[in-house]
Amino acid sequence: MTELEKRMKNQQKYPQMYPERRMVVCAACKMGDLVVMSPRHWDIPMHWTVAHLKGTLKTLLAEQGFVDQWGVFFL
Repeated sequence: MTELEKRMKNQQKYPQMYPERRMVVCAACKMGDLVVMSPRHWDIPMHWTVAHLKGTLKTLLAEQGFVDQWGVFFL
C-alpha cells in the first residue's frame, strides 16, 4: 500500500470521528465512480474539466451533490 493510499484510508474515518465538524466545501457531480468538484454545479470550470477528461462519458447526466472537507460526496 502506498503512502497516499494509507492516508486516504485513514481519512475515511474522520467523518464518523468528528461529525460536528463536517462542512460543505464545494459542489460536486458524480458520474459513476468519478467525482468532479467545482465552486458551483456545472459552472465553467466544471464544464472545462469534464470536457478535458479522456475516456469518460461526457454528459450532463450526473448526480449532483456536495463534497465535505474530507472528500466525502453526499447529496
